Amino acid sequence: MNVLGIRVTPKYIYFAVVNNNDDGIILDVLDKIVIPISMDVPEQLSFVRTTLFSVIREHDIKNAGIRRMEDNLPSKKLSLIIARAYFEGVIQELISNCSVERYFSGRIQTVAKLLSQPPNVIKKLFDGEENLFNIDRWDEYAKEERECITCAIAAIGI
Repeated sequence: MNVLGIRVTPKYIYFAVVNNNDDGIILDVLDKIVIPISMDVPEQLSFVRTTLFSVIREHDIKNAGIRRMEDNLPSKKLSLIIARAYFEGVIQELISNCSVERYFSGRIQTVAKLLSQPPNVIKKLFDGEENLFNIDRWDEYAKEERECITCAIAAIGI
């Protein structure tokens, strides 16, 4: 079964496709979608939706997980928070209206619950201090990449 993990930033949509089969968990794809700054917001949203729809179809995604932003972000970055919320919303709409059978959208607490781990372990996992899944070069990935891989793995069991 192929699962998709997503982590949104105002400039990029990080995604990981993980395959869960008899050999265990295999990271098939780790990539990011660059959000074109030359487009206005509605065009950017459409671009992200269309691109992710292609990823979902190409990899026959069954489950998905979206790493949502935490509530305690500084208000001085309000425009970035709003941009991320727009992209997260469009991605949730896409996932709920396509071939994905199950998905979650959550913060650290949700990911921790799905992986049966305490939130502080998930935070260490995101920060590269833990490697629960024995993924090669885990500490070399960017934090956003680790987050989307972790969300994909968490989505296996939903």
